[in-house]
Amino acid sequence: MVDVLNNLGRRIRDCRIQKRMTQQELAELANLSLPYINFIENGHRTVSLPTLIKLLEVLEISLSDFFLPFSNTSNPNLSELILEIQSNDQHEEITKNFLAIVKMLNDK
Repeated sequence: MVDVLNNLGRRIRDCRIQKRMTQQELAELANLSLPYINFIENGHRTVSLPTLIKLLEVLEISLSDFFLPFSNTSNPNLSELILEIQSNDQHEEITKNFLAIVKMLNDK
């Protein structure tokens, strides 16, 4: 649970960057202050569920997709890998290539 709380702001930042949105744009669209967005993204403030839902609506991401990287807490490396792939602009291509590599390794 602590891992999720510590990485919540980073996950919001990664989703915002993936949408090519500035903190100012996110703040305006979510009707929140710029300093508050900054504090959330830098882990200095926690976010309430209603505020998180508002941010995710602006970012056009579902709650389930947002929390997907945290679903397997038994393997922190897997969670980190998922976060890194999802935050990359070429995440679809990376995912296809990664799956091809894993399938090739499984066939050996």
